Amino acid sequence: VALQHSQFRSKPVVGPLAGTVWAVGALGTASFIVGGFSLERRAGRGGRRVPPNSRMPLRTGTAFRWEQGETTDQELRIMFPVAAATAGKDVYFSVCKRYIRVGLVGHMPLLEGELWSAIDVEDTYYQLEDFDSGRFLVVYLAKCHVETWEEVLKPCWTWEPAGRHNEEIRIYVPIGNDVKASDIDFQLSYGKIRLHCGGQQLLDGDLWGQVDSTDYDWMIEHRDGQRCVVISLAKLHVRENWGRLLKT
Repeated sequence: VALQHSQFRSKPVVGPLAGTVWAVGALGTASFIVGGFSLERRAGRGGRRVPPNSRMPLRTGTAFRWEQGETTDQELRIMFPVAAATAGKDVYFSVCKRYIRVGLVGHMPLLEGELWSAIDVEDTYYQLEDFDSGRFLVVYLAKCHVETWEEVLKPCWTWEPAGRHNEEIRIYVPIGNDVKASDIDFQLSYGKIRLHCGGQQLLDGDLWGQVDSTDYDWMIEHRDGQRCVVISLAKLHVRENWGRLLKT
């Protein structure tokens, strides 16, 4: 049985995450690889088996995968693929009740933003785990409430049906005053929509319903005093009622 142990170090965070802990290294975690399972222990918490082929539904983000259990399960797991040599000292990790920032030292965050809902900071942690598919930085979020999250981060965008017969879908994505049209990268194909601005992901996922991939447009305009990218999509089935913008 191989033992891997990561020490815990921390330093104060300033700015929007002031008052939280910026952890470099796992939270006092000892990791064991036993029979193909990752068995972890940390202060005040017993070991738990985390099989690589977990049956929890798997979701895909731009550079990570995430999953959550049944509606009675208050844990959500996010998995970031990392290099095989990645160690605890290479990771920065900070959370507060509704915000997360995680990444590798010297690089832009792998994930940063307002969480879909509140978490229990004391029982939220991360660790590095090795699976057949490679090494992963795995973040375990402890939900404050028994609920199903539709996304990891709360979306910055809003949407609504539009047109005389609700034959369109209109999406509003806030942007800064210095953003130019040339900074916008918009893609729509095979039911997937993607909007990046200056390398930052603003919208990415599978659309709830079918749209005409040849009939769309976007423009920059002001809405309620906020500068936005406004995207108009033509529904393929006009009478189709969309429950949300993206599939979960």
